[in-house]
Amino acid sequence: MTEACREAGLDLDVVGLGVGNVVLRPEQMLGDYDIVFAKGRAAIEAMAVGAAVVLCDFAGAGPMVTARDFDDLRPVNFGFAALRAPLRPEPLLREIARYDPVDAAIVRDRIRSEASLSATVDRLVGFYHEAIEALAEAGQRDVSRELPRPRRADRQAWFLRLVWAWRSLSPGLRSRIGRLPGLDRVRRATRHLFGEAG
Repeated sequence: MTEACREAGLDLDVVGLGVGNVVLRPEQMLGDYDIVFAKGRAAIEAMAVGAAVVLCDFAGAGPMVTARDFDDLRPVNFGFAALRAPLRPEPLLREIARYDPVDAAIVRDRIRSEASLSATVDRLVGFYHEAIEALAEAGQRDVSRELPRPRRADRQAWFLRLVWAWRSLSPGLRSRIGRLPGLDRVRRATRHLFGEAG
């Protein structure tokens, strides 16, 4: 990354636990950067403040998140599954060259509308309520083994969405959801649907 930024004429600041430079309030500094190299939740936070994001981690490099690529990258949470190129200057330079502040603003507006805390909470609570209602309609028997299992690719996409939504919640809200009635049966059904391999 350092070499790619040097070749592109960009100043590079590196932050994070892995490099011993922890930033407690990243939202206060991310807006100062045009391009951010990140993945997962960090990438989403950078997109939300309007930075262009090149998906990147020690494991590899991915594409810049653009309005055109957004729908393909969202189901994998802008994470490891998108990091298909080696972490070398050439792939990073290609993505840096795609920088477009107008496109970054489109991505910003999209992620803000789809990944806001309130939207995430509504979606997650909705998943649980649907599952609880379905189980309640089936009566008291354990129906987790009667549910059809979706294809592996669908299970992986749903699992990633559920994990991403859950991790977006505050600990207090997780605790409240954890006390919903019938949640044990929902967890059994969830384990059955996703399977051991996710």
